[in-house]
Amino acid sequence: MKNTIVKPSKAFTLIELLVVIAIIAILAALLLPALAKAKKSAQRIQCINNIKQINLSFKVWEGDHGDKYPTAVSTAKWGAMENIFTQNGGGNAPQAGNYSVAAVFCVMSNELSTPKNLHCPADLSPTALPGDSPGPPTGPVASVATSWSTFGTNNLSYFIEGNASDKFPQMILIGDRNIGTVTVANWGTLPANSMNMVNGGFSETSIGGMNPPVTAKPFGWAWTDLDIHQDAGDLGMADGSAQQSSLSGLMKAINDTVNARGKGYVNTILNMP
Repeated sequence: MKNTIVKPSKAFTLIELLVVIAIIAILAALLLPALAKAKKSAQRIQCINNIKQINLSFKVWEGDHGDKYPTAVSTAKWGAMENIFTQNGGGNAPQAGNYSVAAVFCVMSNELSTPKNLHCPADLSPTALPGDSPGPPTGPVASVATSWSTFGTNNLSYFIEGNASDKFPQMILIGDRNIGTVTVANWGTLPANSMNMVNGGFSETSIGGMNPPVTAKPFGWAWTDLDIHQDAGDLGMADGSAQQSSLSGLMKAINDTVNARGKGYVNTILNMP
């Protein structure tokens, strides 16, 4: 009877396994930053496309309403002028409990068709509320609204310039809500109220003719929320164009907006969600 010889199966040695694991770790370390960068780039592209779509909706809406944006048309005529801070219509501030940047977009629901375009995919910070604090999200996170019946401030990633008019094409119309009042090097130096401007109008100088007056910004304008586009942002202009903006680009846009209004009221008023 022949003896059957069983050959031992060959397995990886411990050293070989460690080498393979080390190679995988190195490849992952090289690949993950590239994937993260690609994701951020895709989010930025989606955001700028959102702004272009919103700008187009403003243009279509004003064509049906006497060449005025909803910010310059009374709620009695299906606009949203009384819902935000603006110097149109005599400069009356919103009545208590009536302030709502979201209302401006709601009156344009037919032109926008979906509220999904009002959320920036990079907007992962807590919603723009007084409790918003620097760093990773610790509270409610801004999310995409699936219908107009559920749309509100928690689904809105963009501010509105209350005095915007296409008569001044270089004015800011809308932009990412990650705008504050101070340039920072890291989260630890952020003042408590500079993460996002919240729930009101902010301008280059205070406006006493409104009740309550529009608050003046205490420092230089800056992209301050590190959770959105990382010290950068996107802007939509009154001429219908959209642009990716660095800090210097934001400063130029603010100056152009203020200068455009120099022949009328001299302030830009940024309404924050």
